[in-house]
Amino acid sequence: TTLAHDGPHVVLVNDYWVDIPPSEGYLLVCENEDRPGMIGVVGTILGNFGVNISFMNVGRHERRGSALMVLALDEALTGEQLKKVKETPGIFSARLVRL
Repeated sequence: TTLAHDGPHVVLVNDYWVDIPPSEGYLLVCENEDRPGMIGVVGTILGNFGVNISFMNVGRHERRGSALMVLALDEALTGEQLKKVKETPGIFSARLVRL
């Protein structure tokens, strides 16, 4: 973690550099292939389920390698919704974290 004007931020998750500000609610954390369209695909899935994203951040090791996508959500995902994200081509793992 690091400190900023709005409090502590998480800056490293599983060796990925990210910037996650303090927040209440849920985080969807996806390790994915770093390629065009991945953010849009996950955003579209969540939007189709009516899930609002309050912020997002992506960290990666190298271009076109793997990336970590972190999305703050206003509400928890159902098991069916999380399964849909996990089944998306290019998503290596996805988990929901409650803050």
